Amino acid sequence: MRPVRDGAVPRLQRRAPRSLPPRPGAPRRDGVACVPVTVIRLDARGWHDRDDLWRDLLAGLGAPDWHGANLDALYDGLVAGENRARPPLVVEIAGAARLSAALVAQMTRVREVFDDAARDGAAVAMRFVAPISAAAR
Repeated sequence: MRPVRDGAVPRLQRRAPRSLPPRPGAPRRDGVACVPVTVIRLDARGWHDRDDLWRDLLAGLGAPDWHGANLDALYDGLVAGENRARPPLVVEIAGAARLSAALVAQMTRVREVFDDAARDGAAVAMRFVAPISAAAR
């Protein structure tokens, strides 16, 4: 998997796992399927505690109702593909600069789960970005 850079992420190149062939007709480059990346952008400016983080993150991923709001369940959902949002995907967290230290620590652990899932073969990433200004909307 090619590392995800900050900025626009139109495509992520990855080798499709043997159990899941690329979609028929998917564009290829040097024998590698080029798959569109789903970008999930979350606005953290209104978050006050970890419940806000989990509510928005799980909703953005399209996690099933029975999905737990914890790191182990997040990892399982990312690796097993239990969410409606399918890899490859990138979760962008905007507006995290003014959050409490406890919430920043929780988001850091969430990002570590995304990193672990990526190392274990899931085409997922999480990154922090600047918020979209009201004028740019």
